[in-house]
Amino acid sequence: MRRLAVNVRAGGQEMQITKEVTLLADALAQQLDCMRLKVSGTSEVQAGDGSTFVIVELSSALAAIALLGAVAFSRSSDIRSASVLLDGALLRARAEKHTHLLQRALAVLESEWETFSGKLKRKREDATWVFAQHITSQVHGQWARVASYGAQPPVVEAPFSRETVQAASAPLLLAGIASTWPAVRRWSSPSYLQHVAGHRLVPIEVGAVHLGKAEGGVNEQQVLRTLSEFIEDVILGGRAATADGAVPTAVSSTVPVTSSMTLGYLAQHRLFDQVPMLAKDISHPVVVPPNADCRAWFGPANVATPVHFDFHHGLLVQVIGCKRVLLWPPTAGDLLQAPPTDSSLANTSPLDPLGCLEGSNAAAMCLRASCVSVVLEPGNALLIPQGWWHYACSLTVSFSVSFWWDGPL
Repeated sequence: MRRLAVNVRAGGQEMQITKEVTLLADALAQQLDCMRLKVSGTSEVQAGDGSTFVIVELSSALAAIALLGAVAFSRSSDIRSASVLLDGALLRARAEKHTHLLQRALAVLESEWETFSGKLKRKREDATWVFAQHITSQVHGQWARVASYGAQPPVVEAPFSRETVQAASAPLLLAGIASTWPAVRRWSSPSYLQHVAGHRLVPIEVGAVHLGKAEGGVNEQQVLRTLSEFIEDVILGGRAATADGAVPTAVSSTVPVTSSMTLGYLAQHRLFDQVPMLAKDISHPVVVPPNADCRAWFGPANVATPVHFDFHHGLLVQVIGCKRVLLWPPTAGDLLQAPPTDSSLANTSPLDPLGCLEGSNAAAMCLRASCVSVVLEPGNALLIPQGWWHYACSLTVSFSVSFWWDGPL
């Protein structure tokens, strides 16, 4: 089982995983107490003791991984190992029905974990993130100069409503819209995040330099780490997420957006679908449509997202730490040297915004004149209308939550 878990996390070959699973599954399939999985058929059946067995239809590899996850739990109540295996299947699932069924299986484990973890004493209960300026003196000097460039976005304060943003044609700063979220207080403690979700497997984006592919641009990939490993090794330890030999993989169809120097970034991930216990700490902003796509952005200081624009509207909510965001209007594509519109990277600029803003040529002057600049602090949010170019850089340890939606603002 341990060998299988290693292969799952490393993105091992399906044939290798399936072979290992077959050897174990044949002996253990009849001994499941929590749930039963098989490749064909989808139904629920009641056992004699009143418990429900879930019989699902999955691809052979996913079914095998999920089967072993169930075994890990049912045979030894090893919630951590079971979660790692089921998360490995969930993160690789592409069919909606597979995702739904794996989420249901994980929900069973999470209910058990909530009960179990409530009996555990947290480590470093009083510890909080160190929010002293983590960025280097050189970068700090650059940001000090950049802060004088560009205009501040208009500030909107409570009460908030959908009408607040529907009339907007440019970025808005929504001051205090998330100040009452429990996450603002709870996530300020590393031990809280580790206590609630440290055992969960998550995709971490890593910069090309730390993958041995120092090519710059957007050629980044992901590694799978538990949230506790990410916090301890990358955020608190200052090491790249690949430092322990983690093998890069592609568990998500989402294109990585991290700069090439990034040590590790839990970026644009649907963390709150995966870990509903964390979703309880946030609220759906009234200014955002109910069907908005919610994503998590969690990383150390200096993590940057290259200049790009999105094909949807966005609300970026800052929960922990501070983040500098620079924005330009949709018409700034030529100034930002955007690739041709038929390019797969047409929405991403190759420019280093800090260096370009400090230039003395006409282009730099135009970039400064058209720039909107803001530092997001906990509880505040930035409205980014569709098509607006933007660059974001964490000034400290930072946790942000984004909401994306299509259609009218």
